[in-house]
Order: sequence, then structure tokens, then C-alpha cells
Amino acid sequence: MLKRLAHVTGRLALASLLLTVALPVLAQVEDVALESAPEAGTWKALALAIFFGIAIGIGCFMSPKRTHQD
Repeated sequence: MLKRLAHVTGRLALASLLLTVALPVLAQVEDVALESAPEAGTWKALALAIFFGIAIGIGCFMSPKRTHQD
């Protein structure tokens, strides 16, 4: 009896999780399409990421002027 109850409880928990995940999508099915958002400046973020990545890489591979032997 307890084994059967555990199976039912597990199935209900999984079904409720799936329903919780699917409900926001189902709520938006009948929505009217909105205007697209204005163009974002993603190229600026990409350029800064590349710049800082290169700067960090250069900083990591530079040998320090002073070492522990000084």
C-alpha cells in the first residue's frame, strides 16, 4: 500500500512540476504580438568583453619586474 502511495505521490509531484513550467507559456498563447524592442548596443558589450579579455590575458602573461628573489 505504501509503495503504491509513493508512486502516486511521485507522479503527482512530477505532473505539478511540469504544469508549473508550462503555465506561463500557455498564458501567453493568446497575447497580441507587441512591437519589437529597439536595437540594443550589444556590439559595445562585445567590444568591451574582447578588449578586457585581451587586457587580462596580457596582464597574466607579463613577467613581473620584481620577483620573490629580490
